[in-house]
Amino acid sequence: MSDSSPVMGLIAWRSVSRHKTRSALLALCVACGVSFVAGTYVLTDTIKNVFTHVFDDAFKGTPLSIRTRSELDAATARPPVPASLLTTVSAVPGVRLAEGDVFTSGGRVFDTKGKAVGNQFAPTFLVSWPTAAELRSFQLVNGVAPNAAGEAVVDQQAATAGKLQIGAPMRVQTLTGIKTFRLVGIAKYGSAGNMAGATAVLFDLATAQRETNRVGRFDSISIVADDGISIGGLQDRVQAATGTKYEAITGTDLSSESNKAINSGLSFFTTFLLAFAAVSLFVGAFIVYNTFAIVVSQRVREMALLRALGSDSEQVIGSIMIESVIIGLFASVAGLFGGIGLALGLKSLLSAIGFALPSGGVVILARTVIVSIAGGMTVTVVSAIAPAVRAARVPPLAAVRSITISTVGQRRFRRLGGGALFAMGVAATSLGAYSVAVIWLGIGAAATVLGVAMLAPSIVKPFVSVLATPIRHFRGVSGQLAEENAERGARRTATTAAALMIGTSLIAASLVLAGSINASTDKVLNQGMRAELIVRSDGLSLLGNSVSSALRATAGVAAVAPYRYGAFKLNGSTKQVSAMDATALDPANALSSLDLGIVAGSMSTLDTGCVAVSQRVADDNSWKLGDTVPMVFASGQHSQTIAAIFRINAFGDYMVSLTTHRALYVDSNDTFDFVRLAPDASLTEVKARVATLLTTVAPAATVKDRKEYAGQIRAQVSQLLNLITALVLLAIVIALFGVLITMLLSVLERTHEIGLLRAVGMDRRDVRSMVRWEAAIIATFGATLGVLLGVGLGFALTKTLRREGIDTIELPYQSLVITALAITVAGVAASMYPARRASRLNVLRAIANE
Repeated sequence: MSDSSPVMGLIAWRSVSRHKTRSALLALCVACGVSFVAGTYVLTDTIKNVFTHVFDDAFKGTPLSIRTRSELDAATARPPVPASLLTTVSAVPGVRLAEGDVFTSGGRVFDTKGKAVGNQFAPTFLVSWPTAAELRSFQLVNGVAPNAAGEAVVDQQAATAGKLQIGAPMRVQTLTGIKTFRLVGIAKYGSAGNMAGATAVLFDLATAQRETNRVGRFDSISIVADDGISIGGLQDRVQAATGTKYEAITGTDLSSESNKAINSGLSFFTTFLLAFAAVSLFVGAFIVYNTFAIVVSQRVREMALLRALGSDSEQVIGSIMIESVIIGLFASVAGLFGGIGLALGLKSLLSAIGFALPSGGVVILARTVIVSIAGGMTVTVVSAIAPAVRAARVPPLAAVRSITISTVGQRRFRRLGGGALFAMGVAATSLGAYSVAVIWLGIGAAATVLGVAMLAPSIVKPFVSVLATPIRHFRGVSGQLAEENAERGARRTATTAAALMIGTSLIAASLVLAGSINASTDKVLNQGMRAELIVRSDGLSLLGNSVSSALRATAGVAAVAPYRYGAFKLNGSTKQVSAMDATALDPANALSSLDLGIVAGSMSTLDTGCVAVSQRVADDNSWKLGDTVPMVFASGQHSQTIAAIFRINAFGDYMVSLTTHRALYVDSNDTFDFVRLAPDASLTEVKARVATLLTTVAPAATVKDRKEYAGQIRAQVSQLLNLITALVLLAIVIALFGVLITMLLSVLERTHEIGLLRAVGMDRRDVRSMVRWEAAIIATFGATLGVLLGVGLGFALTKTLRREGIDTIELPYQSLVITALAITVAGVAASMYPARRASRLNVLRAIANE
């Protein structure tokens, strides 16, 4: 065969077209993973593009802005500028117009029924309405601008969601408490009717200053230049006039800064989704490999005939690879289009849960197309290499006689390589679990999975023998044949099970991690929580400083301890500091709210400008009592002396007094209020009084006892677990397609055998039973391996979080068993079609099949 490339291509195409179902299912396995990749990129690129236009539009009217320099990244942490600076700025040559602004988070809007408007996990901004039209980021859609105290404007999305009507009263939680305003207008942000779930309430400047505790201060000063004035030159003059404490920033830079913040927030979201996309593609690779391996074993004579007719090994490999390229290309293109649909679906889902995105077209970058096509092609082609090489080793004599190809060397390589990978994986996982290099945990997990997959064929027979004992007893010949089939194709059984193993292990690891988090939380609440009631606001809303005073006046309440937090930097890394009254943290105080397990020192000196740190960070930094912590806040560095070291870090690694917090943060608002009851007070009665009080002073807040608070944390953990499970289900579904393909090919391979069984008396029901029980064995094998691996991975994950207070490991045995059973049942369900197909084979044709 002098030039057999076209012939090999034709052979590959005929193989794909003759086995449409197999090829389509194989492509679907890869397409699912590709769609996840493409959908993630399309969604995030669309969000970035939309906000780029929104921010550009919103800041185009503000050529220049003055604000306080901040050592922190968060713009909301910047101290305000004094109103007197406005005079200085206005006097700079080239400044045509300058106006002070207020733009602060921490509010909440309520509808006519008292229900909070908007998504609880998105902020509500309290904003001043500029008098100059050029400076308005918000544009009126209906109504008029707020011009007097008692008037307010809301964004279009909030008005629609809360069914707020112009002219009607509207309750708003500001930084000074719950107030009622008359809604006079509805506005949009830039060209968008919403801010991706965030809510905005706009007031006249004087009202905005009063309601955000900024009387005599602004968050920034916006500037409009005279005609013909260079913005760069004006920026230099304004900067020189205001000094180094403040910074002059252009509207272009403000837009870029806002886009950078959006991109930073999306980076974790993107990485999170791409990780699960990689898992799905990884599972798809197992299916591709297994399918081509089975197909090659079924086409031994065909391959041998090609060799006998003059094809060399490279040409045989080429025919298999061309087939993989065809399937991979089809899968990649289908996955790309599926990803676009997935992105649209996710965008609709975000809107449904309150994160509505501004309108804008779908963005499909060249990078998305290249990564999707290249990723799908690579997974498919690379996975087919080993089966293709195996096909090339078929000798020409196999075309005329039955020859068994020795696999002793392959088995030895699998065992040695698998054992080495498994050992290295366990070592790397342990290193990640017991060190700060968490990346080793991911590397170790991947190596362990591959090692187990390579070793799995060696343990198929003993596992199947044990599992099949009850099957043989209850199902007789059908069960025995299912066992023999699973053992006979040990490699295909193991590879198919390995695909199920991956998804199952991730679910099992999540279950262990969730159970451990819940157990550790219960332990912390039992050991460290003294407060009988916990009052907190929903989502990102602040509780407000007036709530604690109202709680103290409630009958049956003995003490109230507010809790606050804020950001600071330590050695260039952003950290969180918590704040409470020293008396609320002092274990010797009978009315203290928290007992953090003091290891050294005392909480009583926190009010003198000191800090308490957890044992964890003290050990990491080799700190001891009396050492100084160089804490950098928005206003600069304020070093704090270590007054105490504590063990329980569930409420933060750094703790300062409320007095210190108020001095360091311009917006110092309560997040929690811990409530201690009088000795003779009834928990039920006091809780009811507090709940009634909150409907007036903090409608977005709730009150819970310790048991309910623990249940709320459990519910949050369950939500995360459900999200992970939902994402892992894609990998499980792909693995189930693998079961379906494997059983279809198994039926095809054993057509002659099934025909003989039918001829000697086996009825259709028994044939179906045989196929289903084989699938059950495969699925159970995969589920069992997955649960065992998942428990180990969950243990390692929990160990990595021990420094975060997750120090109790709990195995949810019932959930793990239910997961394994569910995977097994799903595997049996995937075999229904192959079983039905096997039972309907024509007996005479099946017997004649060779």
